[in-house]
Amino acid sequence: MIYPALVHEGTIDQAPVYPRVIVETALRHKAHSVILAHNHPGGSPSPSPQDIEVTKRIRVALEPISISVIDHIIAAGEAYVSCAEKGLL
Repeated sequence: MIYPALVHEGTIDQAPVYPRVIVETALRHKAHSVILAHNHPGGSPSPSPQDIEVTKRIRVALEPISISVIDHIIAAGEAYVSCAEKGLL
């Protein structure tokens, strides 16, 4: 990892995600790729349908500028799930 960037903060049960902000942040830091990460406070690290959809939206937003999404990691307590390992990218 070269640069960790906090681009959004959410509440206990939701987090707004704007792909444009992620694209702007990636461009500002001259990224060739990104790893997305967020947590599920007090819950399961399994990706929700919304997690899978937003990952797709971000990937599609980054494709035209040749920035790849390497992974989307979801953490809950000590557990985590890698969307790349699950074939969800």
